[in-house]
Amino acid sequence: MKWSEIKEAVERSGVREDDEILDIHCELHDGDKALHPSKQGNFFSLNEHLSKEAQRKEIVGSAL
Repeated sequence: MKWSEIKEAVERSGVREDDEILDIHCELHDGDKALHPSKQGNFFSLNEHLSKEAQRKEIVGSAL
């Protein structure tokens, strides 16, 4: 993800100005361009999930 995409995705994730973020994980190329928050103690982790197409490719590749 580009920095502009990360900033926009953080805003859409629902994290507030005063929330503390432990880490942000972005996929290299095949992400869904959204950051999904999960709470870890008092902190948030933001993770980009693989896109549906990337998930299908992974399933097909592991089935071979």
